[in-house]
Amino acid sequence: MAGHVLRVALEPVRRPLVVAAVAGHNGRLVPVSQADVLVWDGPLGADFATTVAAAKRVRWVHVWPAGADRIFSTGAYDPSIIWTTSRSAYGDTVAEHALALLLAAMRNLKTFIESPLDFRQTGRTLIGRRVAIVGAGAIGQSLIGYLRPFHCGVTVVRRTPEPIAGVTRIARYDELPDAVAGQDAVVLACPLTRATRNLVDSAVLERMEADSWLINVARGGIVDHDALAAALAAGSIAGAALDVTSPEPLPADHPLRQAPNCLLTPHVGNTWQMSEAPFAERLAENLLRYGSLQPLLGVVSADDHPA
Repeated sequence: MAGHVLRVALEPVRRPLVVAAVAGHNGRLVPVSQADVLVWDGPLGADFATTVAAAKRVRWVHVWPAGADRIFSTGAYDPSIIWTTSRSAYGDTVAEHALALLLAAMRNLKTFIESPLDFRQTGRTLIGRRVAIVGAGAIGQSLIGYLRPFHCGVTVVRRTPEPIAGVTRIARYDELPDAVAGQDAVVLACPLTRATRNLVDSAVLERMEADSWLINVARGGIVDHDALAAALAAGSIAGAALDVTSPEPLPADHPLRQAPNCLLTPHVGNTWQMSEAPFAERLAENLLRYGSLQPLLGVVSADDHPA
């Protein structure tokens, strides 16, 4: 396919760096009905499914989000089409947000921000703490690096037991209840799959320490929210800092919204502003690979369905 002009539909917006990535890799922007490749630069919702249905010629769809679960939730998935996400493209930015939530949790910043005249000497330092990271993809790997200056003891929970440099312990998903015991914080950075849906349930929360925090920058469906709300209300863990929930956003009367030991951010681990350059870089790499018949990055299959 070298030298072949790729007909690319870029929807629903056209950000400059993304347009440049298409133009720089032998691509020509065309309407959806004429496109061989659909690049979706935005959240996945009903408009995405409608656009895919109208893209009769499309052979490959590349999407802005990193997780495959949203493709399936829209009902757009078609196994006859190649699907790719931006998996691993945003690892650094999301890991940075995980670190921010971890520091805010350990230092009790929610209390002090909401009550700036509260001079109680509460909170703990992150230095030298024990942190379990669930997931060893781009987010988990970046977070391991970010934690090195804090001299943390790091446990990684992942599907397979291969060792990782700088990690104290490797555990499998089925060992999660044992792995969270004794940890000062548990950070969720894994994809939402059949294996990880409600992975953090009452059995896992019961094994966490009373002064331990749960941090989630992955997907809300990884946590049993009813079990988490009960654990927070009972004080069986110190608290939770969640950038993702299920549903998203949480209803106004949800117990997690009312919990004083729950810190919520609105899925901003990778914002629209932060994402343009890494998304354009990932798209450029995949356009290059597609044009030279190399394997694409972030390929999605039916096995990734999180049901």
